[in-house]
Amino acid sequence: MLWHENPGDHVNQPWKKHVIDTAIRPIHGHPVDMDGDVVMASGHGAGDNLTDLTHHLTHHQIAWYKNDGHPGKSPWRKHIICESFSQGFEAVVADIDKDGHMEVIATGWGEDGRIALFKHAGDPRGAWSMQILKENWSKANTVFVADLDGDGWLDIVAAAERSSNELRWWRNEDRIET
Repeated sequence: MLWHENPGDHVNQPWKKHVIDTAIRPIHGHPVDMDGDVVMASGHGAGDNLTDLTHHLTHHQIAWYKNDGHPGKSPWRKHIICESFSQGFEAVVADIDKDGHMEVIATGWGEDGRIALFKHAGDPRGAWSMQILKENWSKANTVFVADLDGDGWLDIVAAAERSSNELRWWRNEDRIET
């Protein structure tokens, strides 16, 4: 995973490349203000039939990376949200339940794809719980968070391609289990 630093004169000067992590096949990540800076899903396309369990556990994850305030000068610290999330495709962040803590919503793309909501108990560096919103959702990929019905609560919208060919909406009625 990389980020590119704007040199100020972005037309005439090259952008400097910085490595955040060497995760295998990171696919979609998003900036976040959660005492950190980037949340990332990884593992997409790394194979459904992995024989090396260590490889699977290390590279099919949902993680966030903390920036210590000097993103180009010091390493980013990796914090695991979900240690094993097969075919991680996308992860987005929002305060779904308005408790002041950011939740992470992630999709897994494979044949046994899924979408899950991750929540922590107050410290994002600690343990995260996972609530599956839909499992066995083949080729789940894109996820968005927005107030679709104008009621002041963020809803979840996600899509799955190919065999599923679906768009689903999880309306937030302030009843998302945590």
